Amino acid sequence: MKVPCRRFTLGALLVLLAAPSFVRAQEGDCWDFSRHVYLTVPDLVYEGQRDSLFHLVQDWQDQCGFSEPALRLTILSAIWDEAFDESIYDIGILDALIWRYDEGRRRNVSGEVDPDWAPGGIASPADFAFGIEDFDAFTTDFADQLLPHMPDDSLERFFCLFYSGRQDQAWAMLEGHALTGTDLRWYHQRELSLLRKPVPRQILAFYGGQYVPRGNALYFGDHASFAVSLGLRKDRLLLRGLVELRPGRARYPYYVDHEGVTGTSDRFNNLLLGVEVGREIISWHRHRVDVFGGIAYDSISPFQDEDFELWTISLLYGVGYRVELGQSRRWLLGFDYRGERAGGRNSDGVDLDGGSTTWRLSLGFVLGQDRGNRLTGLGR
Repeated sequence: MKVPCRRFTLGALLVLLAAPSFVRAQEGDCWDFSRHVYLTVPDLVYEGQRDSLFHLVQDWQDQCGFSEPALRLTILSAIWDEAFDESIYDIGILDALIWRYDEGRRRNVSGEVDPDWAPGGIASPADFAFGIEDFDAFTTDFADQLLPHMPDDSLERFFCLFYSGRQDQAWAMLEGHALTGTDLRWYHQRELSLLRKPVPRQILAFYGGQYVPRGNALYFGDHASFAVSLGLRKDRLLLRGLVELRPGRARYPYYVDHEGVTGTSDRFNNLLLGVEVGREIISWHRHRVDVFGGIAYDSISPFQDEDFELWTISLLYGVGYRVELGQSRRWLLGFDYRGERAGGRNSDGVDLDGGSTTWRLSLGFVLGQDRGNRLTGLGR
């Protein structure tokens, strides 16, 4: 695409986003008018029809209010005309940049648009009108054609990189020193510092794995292990409570002599109720490694018809790995190694003390609001 070099005035650009329009928009709602814009804008740019483009975008703003597509077109047009200035936007530019490539913009919408679909409540019917895909492709090509003419280490280059689909390069440029002193970099650094501020995260997790006993616990044999935990993470520290079940029969029968009840049993059906505390020792992008320890109530019911349990206190220790999944980073996939040391039980019968190892996979979810979506949208 060859972009004609025509002049836009900065005053007109500011009118598009800051001042009320004195030109009444064409009839029809935002959906229809946005469709008209998406069909018309490429030809106006190719033909260099400066005034017509100004009036069209101004009427678009008047009809739809603020929208990310209109801001995007205004920024690229200002760069094209060498009239770019940071007064075009304020801190809300971050919401617009995040929303540009958000998966939520791909939904099919025919009814009312909820502004909260987008960060900062900026979702507009313009984001879902017919022709938005073609408009996105046009602005990508527009930015790509402008890019070779942009000075190194300039805001204009950042926006051309970003809107041409090179978001990683754009964010890397912004986090460097090239744009120090710009409003955009200040907005970005301020936002990241707020997002990185430690806040408690409640995590619900489900586990599945293999229990492998040692010592006298070999009577029980290997068993599948299923667990659920609810935890809290803050400042690299973690605290969680868990319920774990290992169903099935013991590998070898064992003799029981407890509170006047004697007999041989092959039941296992082990229940573990525990508390674990830990600390994150490695944090790299989406990856987390932590060590933990804890204590648990560990019980077995050897006879179905008898109301007693062979119980003991177990010490827990281990190491776990987590990776944050998806754009929101609210899903956590993990793998744990956990060792256990069980105290004595059934002292008058077969000694069942001993240790064990549990290997387990986990799938967790961060409850409540999380900041992962915004961090991902800001290039982190």
